[in-house]
Amino acid sequence: MNLSEKEKFALDAYIVNNNKLLCYKMTGNSQQNPETESFRQVAWRWFRNPQVVAYIQGRREQVFSHHTASEGEMDNRNRDDVIKELNTLIDRETDSKRKGDLLMKLSDLLNFKREQGEDNPDSHVNYYLPLRCSECPLFQSYNQYRENTHQQDLLADDWQAYLGRVDKLYHKAEKEPQNEKE
Repeated sequence: MNLSEKEKFALDAYIVNNNKLLCYKMTGNSQQNPETESFRQVAWRWFRNPQVVAYIQGRREQVFSHHTASEGEMDNRNRDDVIKELNTLIDRETDSKRKGDLLMKLSDLLNFKREQGEDNPDSHVNYYLPLRCSECPLFQSYNQYRENTHQQDLLADDWQAYLGRVDKLYHKAEKEPQNEKE
């Protein structure tokens, strides 16, 4: 079966818009209603024809091919040339897995990944953990006060007195100038 000019024209349109049913309708090979299931089955069968598949592949290469570099130019491609070619390949690719692989290669080329050793302050998350009880100055001061007063537990009045003492020490420390190291 040789493809007619009308079929070739319809296949050229299919290459651009990827609408198989409209393409098959344009060929005029079937007088059935395009909305029926039998029309869809015949259209899908026609697209599996080896001559149709070969024509589509050949025309896609012709339509979407771009200037091919000679052997000498292949070695001298710069980063921008590679990015342009990858973008062209990504636009032409119909297989989602291969398209994803190409996108990953493009992102690597464009350095979307953060490089090792590069510190970006916006990318860091700081977690502030509380002090252990044994390191807390308030707890240490409380234990020292308890040892000095020889009491196991503070009564409510003693606790208020202790907090007042800690508050005075805190304000005293705020007022004293700190020695800065140069």
